[in-house]
Amino acid sequence: MSSAVLRALLVVSCGSALGCADLRPDLMLVEHVVFEGADRATVASLRHLSDLHNGARTWEVDVEAVARAVERHPWVAQASAEVVAPATVVVRVVEHEPIALLSQPPAREGDPAAGLYYVDATGLPFMRAHPSDLDYPVNTGIGPELARSHPSLPRLAGQEALRLLGEINGRRLVAPGAVSEIVVDAQRGFSVRLVGGARVEFAFVDIERQVDRLEALVTREGVRLDRPILVDVAPAGVAIVRPLDLGGAPGAGASFSSG
Repeated sequence: MSSAVLRALLVVSCGSALGCADLRPDLMLVEHVVFEGADRATVASLRHLSDLHNGARTWEVDVEAVARAVERHPWVAQASAEVVAPATVVVRVVEHEPIALLSQPPAREGDPAAGLYYVDATGLPFMRAHPSDLDYPVNTGIGPELARSHPSLPRLAGQEALRLLGEINGRRLVAPGAVSEIVVDAQRGFSVRLVGGARVEFAFVDIERQVDRLEALVTREGVRLDRPILVDVAPAGVAIVRPLDLGGAPGAGASFSSG
């Protein structure tokens, strides 16, 4: 129930035969604040941001202001609040879900903004990553210089990198958690690094067609992505597969034609 409804209820009741005394506005006070959907965000931190105190008058609670305040928490993507009569405020939150990390290189020596950031499904970096929770693919190659010269590219490249990751994982072309890094090169495209040492090269455009090629190599040609090999599916009409030596240098390999 919104604060406006509660205020209207108070006015109507005061004009009725019951009178204000039976409504007991002195007892319409906040006694409980409940947070639903919070997992990574602690209740204590959300309560502090909400600035809700036991004993506040329920009809004076600005639920929109409470929601906006709670959304200041870095883990919270969306929030809503509701007054539930007689004495409870319920705050519902939807948290960001990290699916990758963004490596932000320093723009200068001692740059405090440098480091690893969690990225959600929209490609948005939403907070600095915690050292104890880094088990996600890392997007690298998007530095300050690239962001300055192409302001829209980092977000777009991040979104495409996540779409590429979703295609690879969705088709089960690699084992769960096998993608360790996605390197963005402004000139060449994406380089997907796997835990077994494999590298798969993609161009920026027509991601699905390139993943189709990769799928054909894995399912029809028996290409193994759990060993050190270089797979380049970016060239039109052909896919290139080469072994990698211990230093990561490609050796002689094979080409596979594709549609």
